[in-house]
Amino acid sequence: YGFLLEVPAGAVRLKEGCVVKVKACLPKTTPVGLRLLSAVYEITTPGSDQHPLGPVNVEIEHCAHIQQEDELKQLCFLTSAMGSSDSQSPLQLQKTKNLVGKFSPKSCYGSIRLTKFSFFGIFDDSSTEVIYSAKVYLQNESFIKKAIYFILLKYHTVHEKAIEKHYLPYSREEVSVQDVVFSDGSSQVKLNIEREQDYEGWKIWTNSHPLIISKRAVESFKPGKSPPECKVLAKASDGAENCLYHINLEGTEQPKSVTVNLSRNDGPIPQTGYSIWSKIVIVLFGFTALALLMHFLSSANLTAVGHCTSIESWRDADNF
Repeated sequence: YGFLLEVPAGAVRLKEGCVVKVKACLPKTTPVGLRLLSAVYEITTPGSDQHPLGPVNVEIEHCAHIQQEDELKQLCFLTSAMGSSDSQSPLQLQKTKNLVGKFSPKSCYGSIRLTKFSFFGIFDDSSTEVIYSAKVYLQNESFIKKAIYFILLKYHTVHEKAIEKHYLPYSREEVSVQDVVFSDGSSQVKLNIEREQDYEGWKIWTNSHPLIISKRAVESFKPGKSPPECKVLAKASDGAENCLYHINLEGTEQPKSVTVNLSRNDGPIPQTGYSIWSKIVIVLFGFTALALLMHFLSSANLTAVGHCTSIESWRDADNF
């Protein structure tokens, strides 16, 4: 994104200057329910005083396509005081009455005058719906067999980390991420897929049908639990080539689809990972089996020694 900072003479101390950083560029790090149209910037100064001596003008680029004057009302600047956010939570941005941005039709830039250093960005204020994140993970189960996992969750840094931790032991790779908004009156998202089908030499099937994730399941998800997900399996037949497989979604505000690249593996067969609890169970089972084996061998040895002692005693009695 483009960025222009105009600092009038005397607005800041010449020796200190200004430092501009990109604080966020993904919706998951910004307030839920707002569409991010630009990067979120942070302006600071090396000094301890975060209030410039005079106002500074900022102009930043956004991705909205505004053609008419009446469409400008959907654009707004959100700002936040310094130190109001951290890396674990969304930025605490809000509207400020005395900080009104300026926008023009057919222009991809907006400008604002700041009287103190802060976070700021351009958002779409025309909608208040909650935006969800639709993610697709791919797991290689063999040379020719794939498992596709579709999950849906709210934008939240903690949720993102929980998902990554949940899928990491199974070597599942994130292959697609999309914004999803439930359509009016919809309480679920459905994957428009048949129970079983052939697609360009690949057999596609699912063990449960239809594949649905409800809004209630998404809203109630908490870290430490299994995320709401749908699983699709794909297996390549002889001669099947790499292809792109598309799955359409139903129940979303706008038509949405997810795409998965199905390809045969040329390398070694991937090893499916195990969770920490599975590893503990396997180790305990191994120790138990080893203990039983040692007990069996010990019992067999004692029995053999007893037999030998009886035979020697019989021979001694016969010689006597």
